[in-house]
Amino acid sequence: LWFGEPRRVVFWGILALCSIIGGSFCLFGSRPYQVALLKNGRIYCGGSLIAPKWVLTAAHCGRRIRQISSLRVHLGDYNLRMKEPTEQIRRIHNFFMHPGYNLRPRDNDFMLLELDEPAQLNNYVNTINVTTCCPSPGTRCSVSGWGTIKSPKRRFPAIMQCADVYSVSQDSCQESYCGRITENMLCAGVEQGGIGTCQGDSGGPLVCNGQLQGVVSWGKSVCALPGQPGVYAKVCKAAQWVRSTIGRKYPARTESSQRVTSATITHQSHAPATPLLLSPQYLGGAEWGGGSWPRWNGDGGAAVGQPKAANSY
Repeated sequence: LWFGEPRRVVFWGILALCSIIGGSFCLFGSRPYQVALLKNGRIYCGGSLIAPKWVLTAAHCGRRIRQISSLRVHLGDYNLRMKEPTEQIRRIHNFFMHPGYNLRPRDNDFMLLELDEPAQLNNYVNTINVTTCCPSPGTRCSVSGWGTIKSPKRRFPAIMQCADVYSVSQDSCQESYCGRITENMLCAGVEQGGIGTCQGDSGGPLVCNGQLQGVVSWGKSVCALPGQPGVYAKVCKAAQWVRSTIGRKYPARTESSQRVTSATITHQSHAPATPLLLSPQYLGGAEWGGGSWPRWNGDGGAAVGQPKAANSY
């Protein structure tokens, strides 16, 4: 339910992947877990740093490119048009899609990225907890990213945007999306609209009470309309897979490895991991990648017109 009130909304528009509409500038350094995946110097998808060498993002972000290794992982970034002293850049060593992911209805939209080098953790680059506890309806959450700040016309900001949204009950979300919502999806937004994710925010974080609860997955082609919440991959349903996948790469044999494999996830899982080796033949999709739901004050920052180092959608 939306804040206790039942609501029925039927969508006839085309569904699209989701950015942040109605957001405002994030406070510098306030989202140390936020990751920017850049292609040719421009925002491609978002993500969350969950361990020094691991990023959680959306599986659909991997379907659009022939070589996922062409992406650059930016940590501690804030303004995509500036080189910042807090910024760390990593390459992708390997990636793992959730074994239950499927494009229709985009169930289990999770992908783990293994970085070539661990992040150097500090006040501006740090991990966020992956929780096994799902949020209750009406929980206040935050979203962040560099997705478009206008819809249906697109305008991409240089500066990271943030917004507050609220988790929506499963029943209300099902009604809004005509039964397309699975148990592995979570809806969040604001009832009156005007705030929400849109193109460019895919893979980014939905954070509730300091815990990573969602990965931006999909939404309507026109973003942040009233009664149309954003749809996120539900992290609490994938926490065991995350633990299992990271644990296979780094068995918890020492105190330091236990910190990597156990510090951010509470329960252990024996779910099988699905390793996908980097290959130019793998992943040749032509799907848009994006998703997240923030608010917009003023013009939300300068549009990203010049690549920082060379990257594009």
